[in-house]
Amino acid sequence: MIGFPQKDIEIKKNDINTLRYTLIPQQTNDYHIRSDLDTEIKSLKQRETQIPNRFLDMRSMISRDLGIPEKDIPFVAELLKVRDNERLWEGAIERVLHSFGLSILVPEKHYKQISYHVDNTDLKKKLEYYRVPSAFKYAVTKEPQLNSLVRKVDIKGDSEFYDWIEAALVEKHNYIQYFAKKSFKISHLKHS
Repeated sequence: MIGFPQKDIEIKKNDINTLRYTLIPQQTNDYHIRSDLDTEIKSLKQRETQIPNRFLDMRSMISRDLGIPEKDIPFVAELLKVRDNERLWEGAIERVLHSFGLSILVPEKHYKQISYHVDNTDLKKKLEYYRVPSAFKYAVTKEPQLNSLVRKVDIKGDSEFYDWIEAALVEKHNYIQYFAKKSFKISHLKHS
């Protein structure tokens, strides 16, 4: 019977053990990543918005810590909706408005309290929030073109933030749509 020398067997055995002990932590890490993703997917299926859990958790913490109802400090995305007749543009619009949608709107009466709390709390993630003056009224100074992104979204009509959001969309997100290479694109150039 032909066999491997004992020394070669020991070397192979050590190599296998080293590999095994290297892979176990990676497998554990992969399990945690998959578990986090499964939780996020389950959460997304149960709610109306696609705001990631970590942002919802930050707002919940602020709300709980300061005693301010979550409904009083909404995310922009909770107040916007792509119009039904513009669904073809939904993906492009969501990409353009992504970071704006993850911003929290803070009424003037809560701004100092929230600002102080955010500045002095480790939220583990950057949180963008905007102060919205209590009597903000927006007068449209320029009408967006028919093919503007602004005309493809609806703002929740009963929101106290309606005028502020409309102003922000017109002033900062008034992009023009166009077709290119059989795909939907939104121009990075604002119209004037």
